Amino acid sequence: MANRISFISRLPSAIQAQRDYVQGIEVISTQLADRTKPDYVIENTRTVCRKYLKQQCEEVNRSLVSEVDSALMELAKKSGFLHRFKVKSLIKKWDALDPYPESIGTQEDLQKLVLKIAQEIVILNKKYEERNANQ
Repeated sequence: MANRISFISRLPSAIQAQRDYVQGIEVISTQLADRTKPDYVIENTRTVCRKYLKQQCEEVNRSLVSEVDSALMELAKKSGFLHRFKVKSLIKKWDALDPYPESIGTQEDLQKLVLKIAQEIVILNKKYEERNANQ
């Protein structure tokens, strides 16, 4: 039981570590940007990638929270019916506040995601070019 409680208590630090990791990626992506490309291409690429990185982080966070929910339910089962009912109610309330999007899944799904990211970047670049051509 002490291991479960210890696991649950580490959730905030795990989420903070993930945020720090994402900030580190953003700093590195700024430093490693291909300066031979126009600024709008660099910024559009960064924007789209940031969007998908955020989605992946949310998926990892949901996975961690799901594991914590399971640990809480195990503890609640040992504590009695009323406590288990309260924990189930809280978990349903949390899940209602944060709907689950799709996860990546297989290698094929990952390839589709990368293609989707590339297409979004191309669309943003074309919009920028069209806007500048009209001005």
